[in-house]
Amino acid sequence: ASSGLSASQLTSSVVTSLQPAIASAVAQALRNTQSRTSTSVSALSPEEEERINAQQSANAQYNYEYKVGDDDKQTYISHKEARDGQNVEGSYNYIDATGSLVTVNYQAGPMGYTENREVQEGAVQIDQRNIPQPWSGPLAGVSSSTSSASGSSSSSSSSLSQSDLIAQILRAIQPQI
Repeated sequence: ASSGLSASQLTSSVVTSLQPAIASAVAQALRNTQSRTSTSVSALSPEEEERINAQQSANAQYNYEYKVGDDDKQTYISHKEARDGQNVEGSYNYIDATGSLVTVNYQAGPMGYTENREVQEGAVQIDQRNIPQPWSGPLAGVSSSTSSASGSSSSSSSSLSQSDLIAQILRAIQPQI
């Protein structure tokens, strides 16, 4: 049986209902990072890292492509990429916030990365309702800097990586998804 909701409305409803749980999980994860002590991690030597990377990428092959188009939100993105050993070629394009179509063709390999970027201005007339507004959700206006009594500011560092932080947040909201 159909509920009469579009995919966009359903997605918005799910995100809205999960937002308090996500905000709570993010706040808890950030509190946890401030209470942990940092640990050292031994790093590979540059030679060992180069040897491992060469071994792992020698026969790598893949092809992929995706396209996203949402007329309501005026979101248009496409990307395709192919890898053969150490060489990667691809292209992606998107409509930026001004309505310009940005197309990037790129190549990467042992000799480095090169790209050709083209911008076609005015490809899409952006509707006023789709112009991004400042974030007003959880942690809006919260700065990652803290001020001391002397007026100087410093940035706090975390012992968790971004992926560890995301994993912790997902574990916290998983039962609700």
